Formats: sequence, C-alpha cells, structure tokens
Amino acid sequence: MRVLLFFISIFLSCHLFSQSWPIGSIITVCEGETVTIRAQMPGATSHLWSTGATTCTITVTPTITTTYIVQIVINGQTIVDSSTVYVIQVDAVENDTICSGETAFLHATGGLFYRWYPETGLSDPTSNLVSVTTDASGTYYCDITSMGPNLIRNGDFELGNTDFVSQYLYNNTSLWNEGTYMVGTNPQTYHSGFSPCQDHTTGTGNFMIINGSIQPNTTIWQQVIQIVPNTDYIFSCWAQTVAAGNEAQLQFKINNTLIGPVFICSDTVCHWTQFYTIWNSGTTTNATISIVNQNQEAGGNDFAIDDVFFSELKTCSDSVLVIVQNLQVDLGSDIVVCEGEGIQMEVLNPLEGANYIWVFGNTGATIQGPSTTHSYSISSATVENTGYYIVQGNISGCEMEVDTVEVVVHPNSEVDFTAQINCIHNASVFTNLSTGAVNYLWNFGDGGISNLMHPTYVFEKEGDYEVHLTASSQFGCEGSISQTVVVRPCEYHIYVPNTITPGQKDGLNDYLCLPPETASQIITFELFIVNRWGEVIYYTVDPTFMWDGKVNGKLECNTTYSYRMRVGFPYSKVKQFVGKIHVL
Repeated sequence: MRVLLFFISIFLSCHLFSQSWPIGSIITVCEGETVTIRAQMPGATSHLWSTGATTCTITVTPTITTTYIVQIVINGQTIVDSSTVYVIQVDAVENDTICSGETAFLHATGGLFYRWYPETGLSDPTSNLVSVTTDASGTYYCDITSMGPNLIRNGDFELGNTDFVSQYLYNNTSLWNEGTYMVGTNPQTYHSGFSPCQDHTTGTGNFMIINGSIQPNTTIWQQVIQIVPNTDYIFSCWAQTVAAGNEAQLQFKINNTLIGPVFICSDTVCHWTQFYTIWNSGTTTNATISIVNQNQEAGGNDFAIDDVFFSELKTCSDSVLVIVQNLQVDLGSDIVVCEGEGIQMEVLNPLEGANYIWVFGNTGATIQGPSTTHSYSISSATVENTGYYIVQGNISGCEMEVDTVEVVVHPNSEVDFTAQINCIHNASVFTNLSTGAVNYLWNFGDGGISNLMHPTYVFEKEGDYEVHLTASSQFGCEGSISQTVVVRPCEYHIYVPNTITPGQKDGLNDYLCLPPETASQIITFELFIVNRWGEVIYYTVDPTFMWDGKVNGKLECNTTYSYRMRVGFPYSKVKQFVGKIHVL
C-alpha cells in the first residue's frame, strides 16, 4: 500500500492594509493586518494607552484578539474607553511535497466559505479540502471568508427579556394566547401543550419561547446595531418547534426589507435547526435587524429561537506551495509467523543517505527512526504485533512514497489436559482441554506416544511419568504442557462372610463363596478350612468355590471353623487372609 505524505512550511498572504477606526469600535482584521485606533476628543490634554503609548492614536498589528484601553484626560477628568481588535486566523495548512503524477490534498481552516485558485485541476474550488493531481510544482491560493464577533447583545437570551424588542406580547406566566412570548428554560412551564424542550446554547439556559401570531411580517425579535458600510454580514439564528403541527415560517428582515428565503422550523419537536443569510450593508451605518413570522394559519405555529447571531464577514488569504518529486519505497511481501518467532522487515531498495521512519499503523505510533536504518526486527513476536507496518522515507528534503507490509502473528495453541490415571496394566484416560488446535502429539514418558485428541494409555510399570502434550493450530503454531502422573499397582479387596446358614433351609446364605466379579480376576488361589483341632476339613484352589458347610457330607450346625486363604491378582503380590466362619 502506498500513502502520500507532506512535510511543509507556510507563508501567509492576507490582504495587508492599514485600517483606521475610532475608539469604541469593534474591529475585525486578518492576522497580520495593521489597524489604527483613534482617540481624538475635543479638549483632550493627555492620552495613556494600555500599550504604553501617549499619543491620541495608536497603530497596532495584533496576532491574537486584543483589547486596547485608553485613558483620556479632558478638563482634569479622566475618561476610559476601549476597542477590541478581533484577529481572524486562517490557515491553508502547509506546503506539500509529492511524487510526480500523484495527488496533493490542500486543506484550509478557520473559515465559513472558501475559494481556491487557480482552479485548474482542483477537485472542488469552494471546499476547505481540495485535491489536485499534478506533475508540476505550483502555488495555490485560498480566499477564506470567516465570521467576526457576534454584534448581537443577549443573542443567547441568558440575560432574559432585555436588549431586544418584539411586536409580540411578553407574558411571563402563560403562553396560551397567540402572539405572546416568554424568555425561559422550559416551554411546558408556560403552556401545558408545549414540549419540555431545552435551550440550544447549553441545554439548561434561557431561550425565547413563542406562541405564534397569524399576522404575516409580525416582528418576533428586533435589535438595532452599528455596522460598517459596504461590508458583508451573516445573519443567523437557531429555531425549533415546541408543539407539533403547523410549523413556524420565519424570515429575516433588515432595515424594513425582507432578506433571504422563508425558513420553516423542523416538524420534529425540540429539534434545533440553524438558518442564516448573507447581507451587504451598502452605504448604511446602522441596521435594524429583525426576525419575522410569515405563518398565516391558525393553530400550531408554536416555536422557539436561540443564539441569534450577526457578524461581519471577513476574507483573508493564504497559499500553499506544492513541490513535486518522485521516489519510491518497497517493503516486499507480507509476513506470516507464529507467536514467539522472530520477524525481520526491511526496505528492499534502500537509498544511500535516506532517512526512514517506521510506524505501527494500528496505533499510528512511531516505533523506529528517523534514521538511516532501513530494517526493523522483532525478536519474539506476540499477537499484539499483528498489523500494518509503514515506512516513510526522506532524502534531501524529498518525501518518498510510503509502503506498507502486513504482519500476521498467529497465536500458539492454548494447551491443557486432565488425566484419570489407573493402576498398571489398566487403561488411563487423558482428556484434552486445548483450544485453537487441530493436531496433537502425546508423549507418555515411557516411550509411548499418541496423536489422538483424547487418548487412553496403559502403563506397564509402576512409576512417576512426565506426560507431555504438544498441540498445533491450523497454521502450525504450537503450544505444549507437561504434567507428572503417578502409576501404582492395582489394589484389590476380598470380602469373605463370617457366617453361613445352610441349616435354616431358606435358600439364603447357604454357601461360603467369593463374589463372582472378584473371583474372575484371581489368578492364584488356595483355601484351607480347619476345625478347632486344626484338621483340614475343606481345601480348594478354585476361586469360584462354593462350600455348603458340610464335613464329609454331613452338616454340622452351630459350629465355628477357621480359614486361611491365599489370593493372587494380576500384577499384584499374593496376599493371605485368615478368619473364622460360623455355620448355623
């Protein structure tokens, strides 16, 4: 991917000329303009300005909005007056260095209207952001029209019902009658049919709430202001509907002349909409500015206005120099690795003496440079290193084309397992809990292996074994884990009853025998039953024996015998059990 970057310096070309204004004026200038402020008054004997000057006039070139205060002594009395010079700061951003045949983007700020020239090749000469594709260097100029300070007093109504007049009747308790208004914070306070809308300025302050009249050209709001002849002004306000239906139709009026189109409030209740128009003062020095209602239908026509604004439009100029160069950067192919592996990125066509800046595109942060190093490495990659890496090159003040390489770091598999370990020569069960894996390799620590997901395994010998599981993802990225398992010989339990009851002839508990599930596992067996004189009365090597209590075919009840039993299970030592058996 190739991106065009610009490194720039600016030169300002406002229309520079000196203006002369009397003290007390509100003055608007472009940055860099010079203005003379006059404090000439009959009978004045001395002047002292906030700048330290003692003349009756001062000439200043402020870089920021500044208030100049003068103390004038007349007949021994001191009079204090001031003028504020509002400085409009515009910017056509910076000079651009581009490669031949590519696109430069020119961006102007600080204005309301824009006009770029020469217009040839520009995408939109009236936009603050324009583009031009060129193979030749050139200068582009922009006339930027901005607004000065608001000349309206109490335009946001925060001072209440003051500094303006209206042909509507002021009523601070109720707006049920048409042709009435109130300055407040909630329309519903004065009319239950109105919505509880908020003001535009802060959301909690005052605004003008109106129950509209059906008389056209009725003045809603009016104020007289001092203006400069032959000057363009912008007149604007914000309006909203406070009760649905028959929306207000408003229009601006200056010096008793309607200007601009009729604007209709939004049919969405409590939705502020801005309206404005442009007006030239001609030869007049004072303006009676008004907002009138043109709605002639009864019912509805309930609305509010806020943030009335009237300001001089001032045009300042700036310029941008586009310098065309032609250089390239090549980072080669994209890179795919597994977590923990090393990454090496480098410019494949480095230029001697060039400086390079490496940027991690995901965050925009510079990770290396500027320096002559044309490579960047990561010793052990993590998933967080996935993203786009951008190289910006610069040589001899010329910006190279930008190139990008995509790095994908695949995570290693998260590996875990549990083991249900059985005794030797019996199957142990291994449950794989790994995630992000498709291939598995088990090493059971005794030379045995498996590639099943959930294997079973038989350990042949007693011991402690380190079981190792390696799991890999579809991208071949591995993870592993080891656990120690303990394998011991099997333990078996023998149950021998101490009483049999063949004499009760109830068919229950008539035999001395071992449970079938136990007998089936025995591989070595020997049983001796002796009487109280130590004589062997019963002997067998069959673990599935069933002795009915008889001696030489005769049942002797209420007799106690002793037994000695030797039992051997698979892969287990032979154990001996002794006890007594009662025959009832």
